[in-house]
Amino acid sequence: MDLSAGDYAIRAVDDEKIHVTGTCRYAEDQARMRADIRINGGVARVVTGGPHNNAHFTIEVPRHSNLVIRLSAGDLQIGRIEGDLDVSSHAGDVNIEVGRASDYRSVSASVYAGDVTAPEFGDGKSGLFRTIRWSGPGTRRIYAHVGAGDLNLLGTD
Repeated sequence: MDLSAGDYAIRAVDDEKIHVTGTCRYAEDQARMRADIRINGGVARVVTGGPHNNAHFTIEVPRHSNLVIRLSAGDLQIGRIEGDLDVSSHAGDVNIEVGRASDYRSVSASVYAGDVTAPEFGDGKSGLFRTIRWSGPGTRRIYAHVGAGDLNLLGTD
């Protein structure tokens, strides 16, 4: 996924299709909102665009997906995806619902400036150039990096 500036919610669904919806605050900006989905074999590429402020996208993906996400700036909420995650954002807050730590083989979470919170993986740090690394018995991987902002790996109740 190559995501333009905006706020995003990525949700897992029990469907094999990808759905993208977008809204913005001002009606005149709606025509500038776009989402392009291209599928080649088992790989999908999602590219979004739109106004750089007040844009919100919801992207629904199959629950069992490996995701590579590049966000230029904005807030990102990722629901519990049952696959590998490779997430990078230049600026903004990133919240990832991880579930159980035992599902993961490796976790690498870092920020240049901000907070990293990962209670499921027994750690939290704040400040400059902060990294959390964790290894476990599972099969999934998380790589997540935020330039400026907060990165939260959150367990589920």
